[in-house]
Amino acid sequence: MAKKKYDWEEGAILEEHSRKKHQILRDYFYQYVITRCKHPQVRKFRLAVVDGFSGAGRYKCGTAGSPIIFVEELNRALTDINTYRAVNNLPLVDIECSLFLNDAERMAIDILERVLNPIILHRSISNSRLKIQARYSTELFEHVYPRIKAQIKSEKYPNIIFNLDQCGHSHVDTATLIDMMNLNESVE
Repeated sequence: MAKKKYDWEEGAILEEHSRKKHQILRDYFYQYVITRCKHPQVRKFRLAVVDGFSGAGRYKCGTAGSPIIFVEELNRALTDINTYRAVNNLPLVDIECSLFLNDAERMAIDILERVLNPIILHRSISNSRLKIQARYSTELFEHVYPRIKAQIKSEKYPNIIFNLDQCGHSHVDTATLIDMMNLNESVE
């Protein structure tokens, strides 16, 4: 859990450093998906995204938090990739993503589920080549990580991204960080 307490019901206040962090996350994640899917031989891209301190999805001002950013940027990247491929008579790509969303505060996850599930449903209806499964948990990240790791390994996700925000990363042991980076050869 992040050191700072948030008022999830009223909406957390979006501070400038978080606004900048989210823009970097948006840009990075979009480019990551574009880069990983650029070769025409890639027909299906499977990805696990672990957001260890996910929050409630939206800030008081309405700005998207990291879970929504991941969904929006997956959709945007897939649309851009497949538009390019269709114009160039190349095979289209499908993306399958498991979002592991955790926050130690139950209220944050309850709100996140109400906010994010309709967004995921809308994206799946409007973009049939995008499959997103959200998996929610409310535990300290150190406690839930072994189960997340087991699911990622059992489902053989070749691409893994961990998002541990600037407030929450200090709540993760160095040994866990090293273990995360050694899950496979494509961990970010």
